[in-house]
Amino acid sequence: MIEFQVSQSLKTQNMSVVDNYNHPDKKIIYVKECVRGWGIDPEEMNNYYLTRCSCPSTSVGTCNAGSFCICVDQFKPNYKDGRLVEEKMFGNLIVFECGWNTCECAPSCNNFLVQKGPCKTLEIVDVRNKGKGVITKASLEAGTFVCEYTGELIGYQEAEDRLASKDKNNYILTLREHCEDCIIDTCVDARLFGNIGRYLNHSCDPNCILVPVRTGNTIPRICIFAKRNIRKGEELTYHYNSQSENLSSTRCYCRSKKCAGFLPSSSGLDLR
Repeated sequence: MIEFQVSQSLKTQNMSVVDNYNHPDKKIIYVKECVRGWGIDPEEMNNYYLTRCSCPSTSVGTCNAGSFCICVDQFKPNYKDGRLVEEKMFGNLIVFECGWNTCECAPSCNNFLVQKGPCKTLEIVDVRNKGKGVITKASLEAGTFVCEYTGELIGYQEAEDRLASKDKNNYILTLREHCEDCIIDTCVDARLFGNIGRYLNHSCDPNCILVPVRTGNTIPRICIFAKRNIRKGEELTYHYNSQSENLSSTRCYCRSKKCAGFLPSSSGLDLR
């Protein structure tokens, strides 16, 4: 059980996420982090966990196993050599970073990655039969952080209402987490607000994976990591809903040997 409290930022300076990408369509608003939408209480945006470290901000490479960092001690190391460890990628274990707004350590700590912004080698390109897509201009090793899926953070009912509208361009991604006595839904709609993450396409045999990451705030960030080693020029993809066997009427063009022929009926991740 993770305790949390309503708290304001503990640091007076603001760290700006380094994200120099933009949208090909200027009508879409580029947001580096999720923005509050319908169905989200303003106080939810300021809920922070009680777990926070006091590691020295003057040290480089702090917050790792054996450093007495409370964040790492409680939730175990997330990264090795700047990449997500395999047990956190596939084991449904909590990824809890030191929070810029909550912990006292420096951004150079070993438990601080997704808050620095997306991978710098990404490029939005035209992909046959898919519209836009994202490739990498350099090879990526397994566990590399690609980007967050940002957009409008909305309530579950609002997400259901928008999905019911049958809008052809659906960019709603839902993360469902099963806790001891409750279910937590995090819904992000990137149709009008979003970052480069909205352009990653589906594949039935993807090279990337969705992983929720907490960075001090109780609302998780839905992050995309390289699932395996990825070659330069390869399109980056993730499975829109690997837990569901329900398919939509939209044809899939992933061209993988495991292709189901059609896209999943909904996009999301269900963690139990």
